[in-house]
Amino acid sequence: MTSAITLFCCLSVLAQEPASVSRNYTGVLSDVDGETQLQVLEFNVTCIASDQSGGAHVDFVVVQDAAIALPWHGRFGRQLHLETGEVAGRAAEIQLAYDESHVVRELVPFVIPRGDLADGVEWTDGAAVYSVTGIATVGEHECWVIEGNNRFGHFRTLHVDRESGALVAAREIVFLGQGDEFSLEIRLTSEQELDADAVAGNLAVAEQLLSLQSAVGDSQSSFPEVDSVADWEASILQLRDLATDTTYANLIAGMAREHQQAGRLAEGVSALADAIVGQPAPEFALELLGGDQSTAEDRQERVVVLHFWDYRNENLAEPYGQVGYLDFLSNRFRDDPVTILGVAVNSELDAAETRPAVLRSIRGLQQFMNLAYPIGLDTGDLLSSFGDPRSAGAELPLWVVIGADGQVVHYHAGNYEIDVNRGLEELETQIRGALPATAQ
Repeated sequence: MTSAITLFCCLSVLAQEPASVSRNYTGVLSDVDGETQLQVLEFNVTCIASDQSGGAHVDFVVVQDAAIALPWHGRFGRQLHLETGEVAGRAAEIQLAYDESHVVRELVPFVIPRGDLADGVEWTDGAAVYSVTGIATVGEHECWVIEGNNRFGHFRTLHVDRESGALVAAREIVFLGQGDEFSLEIRLTSEQELDADAVAGNLAVAEQLLSLQSAVGDSQSSFPEVDSVADWEASILQLRDLATDTTYANLIAGMAREHQQAGRLAEGVSALADAIVGQPAPEFALELLGGDQSTAEDRQERVVVLHFWDYRNENLAEPYGQVGYLDFLSNRFRDDPVTILGVAVNSELDAAETRPAVLRSIRGLQQFMNLAYPIGLDTGDLLSSFGDPRSAGAELPLWVVIGADGQVVHYHAGNYEIDVNRGLEELETQIRGALPATAQ
């Protein structure tokens, strides 16, 4: 995702600065409606630019409302800048709530990676063209004014300190969905040179965080398993002690709180699983989309997989409840005594005035994803009989596997961790383990 214009610094710029500089920024995203702007998100970013042998690096931390923020491992990062001019690392991002889904947005550069800024200089970055159009004073900074244009026209203005190359202010036009316009503004609020102790303290925390970040990769889970829960707890406690009086103190404190909340959620889901796994599955008949029925007799002596989800085609966002992987799995088991049922959960199915719209939405999703397995309709009663994970603070989908003997053998709330080459490996293992001996 990182491109030349989104890098945080270059050696030619950092060489003019003190050994380490911390800069704090405030950002605001506003919904634009004509002449009116309504603030929808505020965030803060701290960047620390530091020299090191053979080059330099810039570490950053993004802070925003925890309810919509990226998982902890997406809120910080490092840009590496080598003497050869090569740059590696990740860009700073924010996550925003839009149209009942979460959208990730890469932020503007915090330092322009060019040592040749001058009036009239122009360069391209992908589909965008950037031009230095003049000089302006912003606060105490004399800045280059840089305008960005793409095939849709002007979309970005940057004010960059002439001496250091650091971003001082930025305004960007952002379009989401079907052309809804937003304004993204960022402003430098403070900067200071760090002494040797502060540099060492921040680096010590950053190194441990980056190690954990590398271990979890691009997982969308807030607390993906690394080695064990005990390892997580030990790491967070150690980081909390190290992070005192550093840029990372608030990030680590938030991680500790969120880890505790995740633990309580996991305990609640585990209690629901303990109550149903190993027990006879509740008997049920399920109305299917199109008017047919799935009955107990139809499912007798078969392994049954229930995938509870909303199955709506509006505001659809990846990974689509992982229905694509489930459809692939259903094809793999088509010659085995296995019944896979999607269960569309929506309380509005119970009301005559809202039911038709819900059915259209479910059909739209089925057609959009080209799903071959049948989808049943549930107002929420069937989900409750198996243990609604939302009652414990978790989210759908819920995956339930019922063995050929009628007992529940598997209960999993939320999406599975996915290996693109193996798909729903955990679910497939549960299904194969539940097959009658004659079918294995």
